[in-house]
Amino acid sequence: MRIVERPQVKGGFVPCVECGVGTRSHVLESAEYEEYEEVWEDEDLQEYQGRKKQEEEEEEEDIVIRYRLHNEQVCMCHKCWTPKRQKACAFLSKNKDNWVNDGPAYLRRITKFLKSWNYYRFDDELELAYREDIETVRNALKGAGSGEEE
Repeated sequence: MRIVERPQVKGGFVPCVECGVGTRSHVLESAEYEEYEEVWEDEDLQEYQGRKKQEEEEEEEDIVIRYRLHNEQVCMCHKCWTPKRQKACAFLSKNKDNWVNDGPAYLRRITKFLKSWNYYRFDDELELAYREDIETVRNALKGAGSGEEE
């Protein structure tokens, strides 16, 4: 059995990681499903589908792939996510120039900031000015000798 993500399936309401209110606004971690196979014999399928059983010499088995929830998605409500994004943008504006000018000295801080930025998916609804700033910081991180952003 393997674990898969199913992005086409919209998950249910889960508690916000900050305040606990039921939400699915900002998905931080997608739900994971365990994939398994279920064998349906032909007679079961015919009975299930309401058809009369026909006599056959060779009975076929149909394998149906099913999914069972393994880990629920992790979400944050918009009420908690918005101030967190504002704080991150303010932190970016405050430190961007230092990070760009002296990337190697701030390598750990930049890496940690970008990891958090990606986790909360702040790029999704971002103004153009901040998009340019974050790209500048990402390029500074690459220039500092680390290709890691996540």
